[in-house]
Amino acid sequence: MRFSSWIAVIAFGVPALVADAQLVESRVPMGRTRAELEAGAARADSAHRDEEAARIRLRLRNGDFEVGDRVIVTLEGATAQRSDTLTVQADRVLRLDQPVGDLNLKGVLRSELPDSVQGRVSRFLKNVVVHVVPLVRISISGAVRAPGFYYVRADLPLSDVIMRNGGPDQSSDLGST
Repeated sequence: MRFSSWIAVIAFGVPALVADAQLVESRVPMGRTRAELEAGAARADSAHRDEEAARIRLRLRNGDFEVGDRVIVTLEGATAQRSDTLTVQADRVLRLDQPVGDLNLKGVLRSELPDSVQGRVSRFLKNVVVHVVPLVRISISGAVRAPGFYYVRADLPLSDVIMRNGGPDQSSDLGST
């Protein structure tokens, strides 16, 4: 049997905490900006690709986050040193620690996540550096030892994901990977 692990990108990140001082953006590309998507919808309209334009506008209205999406958030500062993986809850809400409270992600794009989190947290915390790393949920299947769904950084090589989860099984044909 050939080593054929296929990946299905199902969901993307969730936000985390930020503060007034400095936001350190994720090394993971956060996706297209609102302006790029609006321009794409206009091009689709001009070319009479109505279905494509409608999909883009739906994404702009609803945002990129769904219930169950995850994001690693790390706060670094004199009064805060913590890292946590946060999960988008019902109604697309990200539950941040008190006193920050909940962040509504309806209409928030991946590219807007760092600024959205920073805006919310900076009202409560000062002089904190925040790292926001959205995770991607993937499915690994085929001739692998540990098939299943995993949350990983989008910039992590697939070979590393497979090896961290048991590696290829004995029937894998690595030359065909």
